[in-house]
Amino acid sequence: MKKQLITVPLAILILLQAISLFRIGSLQSEITNLNNQISGLQTIQSSLANSIYNNVENLLKKQGSIIDSYDFSVGDVDKDGYKVPVTFSVTPKESSTDTTAVLILSGEDIAMERIGTTYKATGNISIFDGLSATIILSENGTDRTEKLGDFGMLMEKFIPSYFVTFDGQSSYIKKNGEAAGTYERRGNITLEFHNAGNAYFKEAALVTEIDGIIADESAIADRQVLQVNKKFELSAGQTLVMYVRAVDSLGLVHKKVTTGFTLDAEGNPDDDEYWLWDNKETILDGDGNILHTSYDGY
Repeated sequence: MKKQLITVPLAILILLQAISLFRIGSLQSEITNLNNQISGLQTIQSSLANSIYNNVENLLKKQGSIIDSYDFSVGDVDKDGYKVPVTFSVTPKESSTDTTAVLILSGEDIAMERIGTTYKATGNISIFDGLSATIILSENGTDRTEKLGDFGMLMEKFIPSYFVTFDGQSSYIKKNGEAAGTYERRGNITLEFHNAGNAYFKEAALVTEIDGIIADESAIADRQVLQVNKKFELSAGQTLVMYVRAVDSLGLVHKKVTTGFTLDAEGNPDDDEYWLWDNKETILDGDGNILHTSYDGY
């Protein structure tokens, strides 16, 4: 009987403890939810404050601007000179029939034509240049200048790009008693094209040159895995360069160097191989003239 009397209170205590633990867990969950709600409200307040600040800043800029509105358009690429026509239309807040306007388009001064209360001008800009525009309004010997903006690199809009990946290894074995050896490259190479507007890549190849002379060339297509297993005999002082060459629909030739390897006068590697994956790109015209070189994208 005494044992039963002890068991009943013990069971009650265990039940009460379980209820207490459940309530504590419930309270912790409620506290976590409240903290999340507070954090969410703080984020909303911060976002709202930034929005108000930006709106006020834009309003102040507009109030201090001499321009009521402007817009611009970009035409098609001239495949001979690799330029595009860029047309700006600008409406000042105040002007008269005596007001003249000059558009500075990527460093070139262009007189603007007045049409009603709007001034308009067109200039031809290289697709390898950045697009920037400034307007100068002149009247009775007084000039008012305002920068319309920097609008980025035109080549991002008109010139396709590609990305190269390589999974593999290389080796060099020097010949006994000779200032020469065998360079070997093995692995898989993949090419990924990215079109730009109407421009696209027509063809591509993995090219190997030795002292500037093509020693090997293998065609490669978009997203194709090309198996590479090449051996090249090199002599003292020679340099081997591997690169991906791609020709786009504008007639531009893109070269991305993947590997360079040079032997010294004794037939030993002059320097370690260097890797420039998606880093250095040279763009040439159909005659081999270098038009643009980039070491970190556009």
